[in-house]
Amino acid sequence: LRTTVFAAHNRDLIAPPFSGPVMIGPDGIPVLVARNVGSSDALGFRIGLAGHSPSGWRWEASDAFVATTNGTDLNQRPAATSVIDYANSVPRNTIILHVGRTWRKFDFDLYGRRQSSCVDFQSTVSSSMIALEAVEVGNYVSLSGRIAYHLTPHVTLALTARQFNAASLMTTAGPAVERQILGLLTVRF
Repeated sequence: LRTTVFAAHNRDLIAPPFSGPVMIGPDGIPVLVARNVGSSDALGFRIGLAGHSPSGWRWEASDAFVATTNGTDLNQRPAATSVIDYANSVPRNTIILHVGRTWRKFDFDLYGRRQSSCVDFQSTVSSSMIALEAVEVGNYVSLSGRIAYHLTPHVTLALTARQFNAASLMTTAGPAVERQILGLLTVRF
C-alpha cells in the first residue's frame, strides 16, 4: 500500500507575459507584461496498491484526488484573460489500473486510465487582438496494451497499442490524441 498526502500554498505567483491580457501598443505592436497575480492552494492525496506473484502476475491500482483554489486575479472577468486557471485546470480525480503477466519469454500488460474533466484554453486570433477561449476537457478513459518478447536478457521486442479503446481522445484544448500502435526494440547495456 502506498499513500501520499500533500498540501501546498503558493503566494506571489508571477504570471508569464502570455498569461495576461494582450494590449496593442501605440506602434501597433502587442505588449506583453509579466506581473504578480496572487496565490493558489492545493490539497490532495494518492492511494495505491501494487503487487506481484511468483507465477508471473503483477498489478497496480491507484486513485489520486486533488482540489485547487484560484486566489489570483486571472480569469475573473467574463472573458478569459489567461491560460492559467488554478482552480479548474487540474483534473480532480485520476484512476490508474495495470495488470500484467510474464510467461516464459513473453510479457503481457494491460493499462487503464480514467481522468476527470478539467479546463484548458485555446487562443483565437482576430485582426486586432488575441483572445482566449476556455475549453472543457471532459472525463475520459484510455486503455493501452503491450506484448513483449525477450530475445535475450538484454534485448526485448515489443508491440504497444496506446488508447486502443478510442480512435481519438480530447486530453487538452489542442488537437485530439490519436490511437497509436508502436513497435519497439529495447537494448539494455
